[in-house]
Amino acid sequence: MNSEILNELATALNHYFKAIPLQKEPNPPALLPLIQNLAELQNKYNQELEPELRHFMQRQSYEKALLRIEELRT
Repeated sequence: MNSEILNELATALNHYFKAIPLQKEPNPPALLPLIQNLAELQNKYNQELEPELRHFMQRQSYEKALLRIEELRT
C-alpha cells in the first residue's frame, strides 16, 4: 500500500483521537469536521485501501484502523 495514503489516514485518525478527550474541556475542538475528513479520505482512497483497513474505515472502527495502519507500515 502507498505509504503516503497510510500517513494521511494515520494523521487524520490521530487528530481525531487527540480531540476526543478534549471534549470535557472548555471550548473543545469540533469532532464533526474530523469525522467528515475521515469519511472523505475513506471515500477518496476506498479502492486503494487494503481490504481489512477498508473494512475498518467503512465501519468507523478507527482504533482498529490505526492499528492496521501500524501493521502495514512494518
